[in-house]
Amino acid sequence: MRFSATCWKTDISEKAVGIVYTILTVIAKAMGIRSDIALYPNHSIHSEEIMGQQQLLLIVLGVIIVGIAVVIGINLFGTSAKQANEDQVVQECLGIISAAQQWVRKPAALGGPAVQNDYTNFDFSIIGKPVGPGTTVWTNANGDQFTISARGVNTMTLTGVGREGVTVVYAGITATTVPTPTITR
Repeated sequence: MRFSATCWKTDISEKAVGIVYTILTVIAKAMGIRSDIALYPNHSIHSEEIMGQQQLLLIVLGVIIVGIAVVIGINLFGTSAKQANEDQVVQECLGIISAAQQWVRKPAALGGPAVQNDYTNFDFSIIGKPVGPGTTVWTNANGDQFTISARGVNTMTLTGVGREGVTVVYAGITATTVPTPTITR
């Protein structure tokens, strides 16, 4: 079997023609078709044979291009989902930290800690999360899990683990500062 492609002088650059020529040659060799590609309209191969083989090559080339586009689209979607989950975990952590900082600054008479700036007894039930008293682990509706640890006077650590595998750790939270998080993807 053999095929031939023709290219009349148009506004297509020679580089593009060379790339197409190379792609068609590789596909033809992979399909076991003789790769006599004539770049000019004067050739002596039967036009019916050329037409069928060219159509077959174009279909194969189209399937390959669509397959590559689908794979790229899936990868982009996966990357976007991970980034969105990371952003959501960071925002949830910042909301928890803000509520915790408000609580440790409150006087005991208004529902704050016995000693101001003391995170020792801080838990998720204090800031209104739907968990029992003393609970230091909470999972939100999205499936992200948050853990309070290293509670002490004027310090606390908050860890958020997202459903997409991202881990956000805020270590050394105080009543007035929010540290830069450590994010692991």
